Amino acid sequence: MAKVQINIENLVALLKAHTDLSKSSKMSNYMQNKFTFLGIQTPQRRELIKPFLDNLKDKSSKEIFVIVDFLWQLPEREFQYIAIDILDYHKKNLNISDLNYLLKLVKIKSWWDSVDSLASPTSPTIINFY
Repeated sequence: MAKVQINIENLVALLKAHTDLSKSSKMSNYMQNKFTFLGIQTPQRRELIKPFLDNLKDKSSKEIFVIVDFLWQLPEREFQYIAIDILDYHKKNLNISDLNYLLKLVKIKSWWDSVDSLASPTSPTIINFY
C-alpha cells in the first residue's frame, strides 16, 4: 500500500473541514472558554492524523519541533493536541537535551489538559536520563 503524503497545510485544512460547531462551543465551555475548538473529539482527531503521523517516522527531533511549534501557535486547541500526539509518537527519539523545549511548551497555552498530556512524552526522557 502506498504511503499517503500529507503536509502540514493539508493537515490543517483537513481538520478545519471536520469542524463541528455544535461540539466546539461545548468543548470550549468545558475548558472555561480559555481556548477555541474545532469540535473534533479525540478518537476522530487521531483517526484523521494517522496518515500524517506515518509521514513523520523518519523525521529528526528538530524537524518534529518545527511542526509542533507551528501547531502550537494555531488558535484551535485540537492543534495543540495534535502536537502532543506527535511528541508522544516520537517520545523514544527524545532525549534529556529536549527537556527545555518540552518545558517551554508547558508554559505556552498552558492548562491542565496540555500539562497532563505532555507528561507522557516527557516521562521516558526523564526516566532514561536517570
